[in-house]
Amino acid sequence: MAENNEDFNDMCVRLVETVKDGTTGDLIRNVDIIHEVAEYCRNTKIYTQNKDKADAFFKDMDASEAYKLMLIKVIQAPIMLMAHGSVILYMPAISDKLDNEIREKNIKDIKSGSYKGIFYGVEGSRGRKHYQPLLDYYLAKEQKKHV
Repeated sequence: MAENNEDFNDMCVRLVETVKDGTTGDLIRNVDIIHEVAEYCRNTKIYTQNKDKADAFFKDMDASEAYKLMLIKVIQAPIMLMAHGSVILYMPAISDKLDNEIREKNIKDIKSGSYKGIFYGVEGSRGRKHYQPLLDYYLAKEQKKHV
């Protein structure tokens, strides 16, 4: 968890360096850093004062769309304050949407009988090991697109 602005800057740099293309598989692969940044953002005054507006804005987006839009906002920001504001407002929604997409995939797979393992784990528990089967699914799906 970031203690100060420099730690937050470091987390943001690590986020952008590790989440390369913003696909669903890429987001799942880097879920730990996404949740870490999102937790920091949820505790900021900017986010708490604008949570309802942010929720309405992200209502019809998936995690991948929101992440790519956040990157565009960060790149186009004329000053660092605006770039930070974009990250602070976007990351909690990206984190929540990613969790929802994973849960929906679990339910769909359970109903269809193709459920291969525990994707989410214990309620509230987040981490790469819980997402590995879903990550494998998305990576295989994305590799088929590029062949």
